[in-house]
Amino acid sequence: MRATNAMKATSATGATSAARTMGATSAALATRTIGATRATSATRASKRALACLLAALLAAAALAACNGGGNSPPAATSSTASAAATESTEATAASQAQEGEPPAAEGGAASAADEGGAAAEPSGQTAQATQEAQAGEELEPVTLRLFLREPAMPDDAMVAEYVSNLPEVKALNATIEFAKYPGWNEVHEKLPLLLASDEPMDIGFDAGGSWTYVPHAQVHAYLDITDMLDAVAPKLKAAIPDAFWEGARINDGRIYGVPTYKEIGEQPALWAEKEFLDKHGIDSGAIKSLGDAAAILEALESEPERAKFMANKNYDFSMLDGAQYLYDVIGSMTWVSRGDGKTVTSWYMTPEYEAFVRKMREWYNKGWISSDVATRETYNEYITEGAHLYGLSFTGYAPLQEIGNSSNYGKELVYMPVGPVKVTNNSTRGSIFVIFRKSEHPERALQFLEVWNTVPEVKNAIAFGLEGRHYNLVDGQVQAIEGSGDLYWCQNWTSGNNMISYTLVGEPKDKWQQYEAWNDTAVNSVCLGFTPDDSAISDKLAACAAVVSEYHPLLECGAIDPEENLPKFIQALKDAGVEDIIAEHQLQFDAWK
Repeated sequence: MRATNAMKATSATGATSAARTMGATSAALATRTIGATRATSATRASKRALACLLAALLAAAALAACNGGGNSPPAATSSTASAAATESTEATAASQAQEGEPPAAEGGAASAADEGGAAAEPSGQTAQATQEAQAGEELEPVTLRLFLREPAMPDDAMVAEYVSNLPEVKALNATIEFAKYPGWNEVHEKLPLLLASDEPMDIGFDAGGSWTYVPHAQVHAYLDITDMLDAVAPKLKAAIPDAFWEGARINDGRIYGVPTYKEIGEQPALWAEKEFLDKHGIDSGAIKSLGDAAAILEALESEPERAKFMANKNYDFSMLDGAQYLYDVIGSMTWVSRGDGKTVTSWYMTPEYEAFVRKMREWYNKGWISSDVATRETYNEYITEGAHLYGLSFTGYAPLQEIGNSSNYGKELVYMPVGPVKVTNNSTRGSIFVIFRKSEHPERALQFLEVWNTVPEVKNAIAFGLEGRHYNLVDGQVQAIEGSGDLYWCQNWTSGNNMISYTLVGEPKDKWQQYEAWNDTAVNSVCLGFTPDDSAISDKLAACAAVVSEYHPLLECGAIDPEENLPKFIQALKDAGVEDIIAEHQLQFDAWK
């Protein structure tokens, strides 16, 4: 179902922005020499040959990643979305529906200004500076194609043209084109063929964290930009906090993408209706752990028409039980103890995991988890016209998530964090922009990424569209124009630096300041930036992933008895080679540390 126009708003700065002139930054960009000579036919042929090789490697890597499995990407954060993950935290509406989470508001954008939610003023714009910059060495005109995870819309070309004519982009002598797809999975499925084709590809969005960003970078489908950042785009490097760049590092510490500056952490949380909690005298502030939630579940027993604990076998919620305090995730099969910061283990073989699945079995036997949880996909029957009967659910939390989700649900929701805010590889890679290895204009592409992430007018245009056509500003905040969602749509978390964008009407004007404050509470994973090379153990990872898919979802939901099945699960993991995986990751982690 389409989000409301208010949630889908996609904006550019007002028409007056086109009259702005550049400052010293744009002048420097304009005068920088980038190798203006077009690639010769021989060079293009060479690149096509390389692209074909990369495509073959990528196809093999994708197959290995598929077989190797992995933790499901956090719903939201993502921006929500999980999702969430995390996302903001980034969870998509689909994954939220599966786990009982009201769909998160989309397109949430905001301003870095202290007042009015308006985007920060660009630095040093004068007509004289513009003329001086343009008087410098002329750059060869180029077209930069942006592959975005959004549906193609009628006004895409209009917005791209507007962006191309903003002064900072004109200084690059770059024409921007959008290549939009309704789902990034579609792009990844086609990526090997695209890389082997003659289709121009410059910049692409990736939200796959360790599941797509890493394997694509490992076979060099994405360009290594580590050294280019300081030489070509120093303001970009400075605009995004160091923790994001650390999470983007793989292949011996190399950087293959520009992370989106948004919420940085993952935080597990429970949620319930405020009205229900107030009715039963439950202090949400006292719910600090999964065990504390028993008070809510006991109260739900008095209202049998409601859902209880909305467990879902399709979503890994085992981290709700405090594991984030004790372990950091390396990959799908291995974790590192936070206690000593160096011991690699498997979460499924820890005493904490055993305690968690036993608790879930206890809840299942008490009727606090639906008896059909093993086959249940959603809890949709608890939301009907005029009836809101959810019980206790969970999510990956991001700041202010409750505002949009309460609006979608129809009642005020209360979120109860049950873990720390943690910066992980996946939370920093949850929205990232890459330069394709086959790009014929890599330096110009990186310069455009710098402009996109540092100039509010560029960011807001891509995120919200055109003022007066797609949105109006109301007291400095974006108000979607009715019907504009059918003309242009781009989600804020998928379109560059959130912290320099507008806020939406109805959001706090200090939204991004609240995000920054939340980010400041985050703690870094002890393995932030560590990505193991699994080529020697890919067969064992695939075998273990099959075992996990057989046992873990049912143990996690309490649907099968851990007394009998947990020992079987652990033995099956050992038979599949989990101890070899642990040993290999321990060896690599020790060397990395």
